[in-house]
Amino acid sequence: MAFGKPVGAGAFLFFDSALFLAVLLTASRSFSPGGTLCAAVLSAAIPWLLYVMRLEESRRKGSREGVTLVTELLRRYRISGGNIFAALEETVGGVRELKVTGKLLYRLLLSLRQAPGRAAVGRAAEDLAYGLGTNWGRMLSYNLAAAASDGRDITTALEDLLIQLRDAESLAEERKRLNGEAMRMTGLLIPVLYPVTIVLLVGYLGIPLGTVLQNQFYTPGGLLLFLLILFLWAANGALLSLFAAKRFDF
Repeated sequence: MAFGKPVGAGAFLFFDSALFLAVLLTASRSFSPGGTLCAAVLSAAIPWLLYVMRLEESRRKGSREGVTLVTELLRRYRISGGNIFAALEETVGGVRELKVTGKLLYRLLLSLRQAPGRAAVGRAAEDLAYGLGTNWGRMLSYNLAAAASDGRDITTALEDLLIQLRDAESLAEERKRLNGEAMRMTGLLIPVLYPVTIVLLVGYLGIPLGTVLQNQFYTPGGLLLFLLILFLWAANGALLSLFAAKRFDF
């Protein structure tokens, strides 16, 4: 969900540990033991914050596809005569707008076809619910699991779910408009300010570029300030992803 391809927890932890050790060894030349540990922890926290941002962004985009997803799934479920496997296959292969949820449904379809029993069907549905991270996603996953394991008719359930999604759509559009400005400032404006500051130091104050870089990266205060800038930027983006850019839900 976060990286768009299978990434094992071991690989992620190895990378983060290597980053921690690299900063720990580099900062030990300039900082006290406490400052060195603080710099290493801040650096190691950045990949986790970026992971949270990517995961929440993927869930947010997937939640926006809720109306299209349920509409197409309901239509194809009716056409197939209540065959949930055929409905999932047609939805995955026939709707290009489902960029996030289409991949989740594809993985769900593969898992359902290979599921040896009801417990495996339930786990596959739980994976879909986790990927969506919404109330409507959990409701949809439960009904898909019921249809796959018991052959239950879920037409009425999908119709009710679609009605609730359409009612929530108008509220989500207003929330998106209010939060758009903060997201643009964090994602676009703030990363531009740092190189602009370097240009101002060199061009208007007459400080040589080598001196600026020396003070920034080869002094304890400058390096710690740079790490704090990166950490706070990532933390700000993660908080906006968690609270400001809410998922489409009800």
